[in-house]
Amino acid sequence: MKSAAATDVASPPTSWAQWQATELAGESHNAPDDDPDGDGVANLLEYIFGTPPLQAGAPPQTPVVLVNVSGQWFQQISIPRRVDHPATLTVQISSDLTELAAGPAATVVVSDTPAALVVRDLTHLGPAAPQRFIRLKAELDRP
Repeated sequence: MKSAAATDVASPPTSWAQWQATELAGESHNAPDDDPDGDGVANLLEYIFGTPPLQAGAPPQTPVVLVNVSGQWFQQISIPRRVDHPATLTVQISSDLTELAAGPAATVVVSDTPAALVVRDLTHLGPAAPQRFIRLKAELDRP
């Protein structure tokens, strides 16, 4: 699921390198996995969310909710993002945190707007699947 520029976004795409040069200029902790402000949000997520990497703050909410579809309960996550900051977002699902599944066999995109990506687990909660885990994997788009 790419977080790519959309036609209704006024700003042209800003690459990781451009964002890094602007937002992390002179900072030695400027790699995607670094967290120079110590707020628990890595630079790559600060880039995707559009939050300042050198100003500690609470991370944006990525709520996981239960939704009822045809009488069955499913987990659903909402991920805020800046589509003008291109990155690949993958929602991963697991029942045990060891084996992860992603893509159309495991999830469905409910909504993909410039402001947020909403994805639902395809396995409903119940006796056969009493617990489910959902997480976000983010990767930089490489030119």
